[in-house]
Amino acid sequence: MRTVERWYRRQVLTSHCRRSVSPFVVKNMHELITLVGEISFPWERAKDTSTRDVMVFSASFLIFDASRALSLQSVLEQLQADMLQLQADDKAIQAEMQQLRHDTAAKDQEFQTEIGQLQTEMATKDQMYQAEIQQLHAKDQEMEAEIQQIQNEMAAKDQMHQADIQQLQTEMGAKDQRIQDLEQRDYIERCESGVFETPDDVFTSGDGDRHLDLTATFSRAFRTTPVVTVGLTSLDHFPGHTRAKATVVSVSTTSLTVRIGTWASSQLYAAYVHWMACA
Repeated sequence: MRTVERWYRRQVLTSHCRRSVSPFVVKNMHELITLVGEISFPWERAKDTSTRDVMVFSASFLIFDASRALSLQSVLEQLQADMLQLQADDKAIQAEMQQLRHDTAAKDQEFQTEIGQLQTEMATKDQMYQAEIQQLHAKDQEMEAEIQQIQNEMAAKDQMHQADIQQLQTEMGAKDQRIQDLEQRDYIERCESGVFETPDDVFTSGDGDRHLDLTATFSRAFRTTPVVTVGLTSLDHFPGHTRAKATVVSVSTTSLTVRIGTWASSQLYAAYVHWMACA
């Protein structure tokens, strides 16, 4: 057995045959050699060296053929197992890919639904905003039209008021000018006259300063306060010192007052005063 093992290691593992033996066979060569070693070789009957060499050579071919068959069978089995494993892995990968496609399609559909909903909401809000903007724009135009109308009305009223003011100013200027002209004219519009007569024996008693106020009302009022002139026209007195006077006390546009009197010890039975008012 040791001879066969040494020969095999020398002839098979180190020769070109080693390239044709699979790694599985080389790895498990010890088991093959042990299996072949269990074959009963008639070592005792092979006394000479040539016979033993022939037996060793035959055993080596037997080991090589067995190792080749065993290596091919193992390789096939290993390949089948690998194929089955690859098929199982491929099915698992296909299932995972299908699940991923399904999940991706579901999420994509969900995203598309959400995007469509958001687009619909945005379009609705945009329409609402556009409607509000148009409404505000219409209100703004309406307010601008009302403001323009108010401005036009105010401008028309202002022009009318300006015209009225101008007319009033013209009329007032004309009246002022007329008043000024009337005030500055140098002619007398009219005159009015009369006579005051004292009662009988009004100043026959007493002594000292004595007087009597007499008032006359004009037939119609003067435009301005008239100028009044008075004069004594007749006296009835006691013999002796004659004393008499007549003065204008007050004058208005409607009346005048004249004071007639005497003083000291003079005695007057009656006095007549003529007056004239002109304006």
